[in-house]
Amino acid sequence: MGGELILVMFSQLFDRVTGHLKDVRLWKFTLLAIVFSEICTATMSLLLNGMIRPDYLIVGFVVPLIVAPVVIIMRTNMEKVLLESEEKFRALFDYATDSILLLRLEENRGLIIADVNAATCLMHGYSKEELVGQPISMLDDSDMSEKELERTRRILEGESLTFEGRHFRKDGTVFPIEVSTCMFNIGKDKYVLGIDRDITKRKQAEQELKEHSHFLQSLINSIPNPIFFKDPEGVYQGCNKAFESFLGKCIDDIVGKSVYDLAPRELADEYHAMDEELFNNPGVQTYESSIIGALGQTNNVIFNKATFNRTDGSLGGLVGIITDITEQKLLEAQLRHSQKMEAIGTLTAGVSHEFNNIMTSIMGFGEFLQDCLVPASAERKYADMIVQSSERAKNLTNGMLAYSRKQVSIFEPVEINGVLGDIEAFLSNIVGENIVLNMVRLDEKLCVRADKSQLEQVILNLTTNAIDAMPDGGTLTIRIERKDPDMTIEGYQFTDGPEKHVLISVTDTGVGMDKDIKEKIFEPFYSTKDVGKGTGLGLSMVYGIIENHHGAINIISEPGEGTSFEIYLPEIPHALDPAEEGIEKIRATKGNETVLLAEDDEYVRSMVSMSLEKTGYIVLEASNGQEAVTVFTENKDKIDLLLFDLALPVKDGLIAYREIYELNKHVKIAFLSGHSALDYRVKGIIDEGHAFVSKPVSQKKLLLTIRKVLDS
Repeated sequence: MGGELILVMFSQLFDRVTGHLKDVRLWKFTLLAIVFSEICTATMSLLLNGMIRPDYLIVGFVVPLIVAPVVIIMRTNMEKVLLESEEKFRALFDYATDSILLLRLEENRGLIIADVNAATCLMHGYSKEELVGQPISMLDDSDMSEKELERTRRILEGESLTFEGRHFRKDGTVFPIEVSTCMFNIGKDKYVLGIDRDITKRKQAEQELKEHSHFLQSLINSIPNPIFFKDPEGVYQGCNKAFESFLGKCIDDIVGKSVYDLAPRELADEYHAMDEELFNNPGVQTYESSIIGALGQTNNVIFNKATFNRTDGSLGGLVGIITDITEQKLLEAQLRHSQKMEAIGTLTAGVSHEFNNIMTSIMGFGEFLQDCLVPASAERKYADMIVQSSERAKNLTNGMLAYSRKQVSIFEPVEINGVLGDIEAFLSNIVGENIVLNMVRLDEKLCVRADKSQLEQVILNLTTNAIDAMPDGGTLTIRIERKDPDMTIEGYQFTDGPEKHVLISVTDTGVGMDKDIKEKIFEPFYSTKDVGKGTGLGLSMVYGIIENHHGAINIISEPGEGTSFEIYLPEIPHALDPAEEGIEKIRATKGNETVLLAEDDEYVRSMVSMSLEKTGYIVLEASNGQEAVTVFTENKDKIDLLLFDLALPVKDGLIAYREIYELNKHVKIAFLSGHSALDYRVKGIIDEGHAFVSKPVSQKKLLLTIRKVLDS
């Protein structure tokens, strides 16, 4: 403690006497002389005044001689350290690459430049002499806004701050800087030390990075497919506009979120599992999934994802591209549907000829039985059932052909109430005792352009399905009304004009259907019935027939609440078709004309021949085309009408007719065929204007056709 006091004392004494001597050796000798002089003077004064003993005098001289050099050495070392430290800090100040400014706070002038380093001069283009003593505003591009004033206040209160600003150069140019400041006191004066760094290159790099980032964002925004990228934790880091639109969310609601924030739990679990698989096995990943769209709809999509790395080679995350294949899936479904229909059509057309020949025989001989039996007898009822079953088989075949576009529909004005009336008795017989049948018609006539037999088939199919849906009984309502739909039906565009629609609804109180069943109900071969109780073709045929009639079909159903099938058909003004108008005038009266019948099926030939002969016609028979030509050649003056099956053995029916036509150009012809009307041969004779009767055919229709041809 004593040493410190002595050091302080000598230090103050040295400062007072020597001032600011620069020569170290000089002040050392001066100090020594002063010390001895002072000690000697003080000691002698004390001795002369009797205030000190002689032995103390020795101590008084000896101690200073010992202590003084020690003090001098200590002071010398301290000054050396201070000098070295000052040189270091001066070198740091002068040679720093960043600009360093020492600012002094003056009461009236604010912050004044007290000192600057060389970097400051180089950075601003001024000399040190030009800067020292000037206000900092000479360099600062501050607008003295509230923000700037608040920052200055905080600095002067002693807070160390780092911020960005702008400085002027001597040539007037402005450049960006980063400033770090701190405030300190020297005596009563306040100083601010500012370290400025020119960040022009950094700002240029930031701008280039910003422009590059903008370019990349614009680039991915121009891609129509949704794109997203995530970090290794599965958090979204960015996306393009298409992804925003796809989800119906803005980018701020996506970035920083995970799949669990954006998707239902079940889908989110799937997405997360696939991401984890990709992160565990970096590379490329492609898979098909679904995603909830902006409107809440489920879209079928393909994810194409790949991982990417950071500059250090570590995993940076993944980028994904979404391809919406919803429409493609629909097209594929339509293609499969079309292929199924083609298969059905090919199968049906392939067997229809032989099948229709068989049904022609069954139907014809059934009608013979009807004519032979008492109307009210049990036997007559059996015969009626044979004929009705034949009609149903015929309608089934025609319906399959119509649905698969293998059958030409004969469109003509049809009065809907009349169609319902024609099949009412048959419907009453099939509904069963535990089902109440309600038929609701309008009093006025409602007319549509339709194929009557196909329309009947539609109602019968829907009725049969309704009955099957009510195993424990219920109510079946068939309603006819004029009504435009109050909803949009998928796949059908209702006109905005005055056109009205006829609504045929078949409603049951049965088990109903869920959403999945409703979506598949019109698919070929799809059935909810037990094996052996349904073909899965009935409703698919209904759909095809209605579509072919330029109509629409809608399903209203919920599980346990029954089902209603609504069929909309465009209404036309009621007008009797000429054929319909004259049908009652044409009677299958007995004729005396001669008909050449060419039919290779023995049963069909026998049935047709019996029908014609029973009504007075003379029939000549042939079992093949060549035989038909021979018979005609031998009887060409007697024969009034040719009734030829189109597909005859030995010589085709059409070829046989053309040979006969060369012999007699006035001979009349009517063709029979079990083939579809889209068969190229059938289509050819229809295009040529010849009469055509499709098998199976009832006796009445056959006789009416023959009569019309003969009378034409």
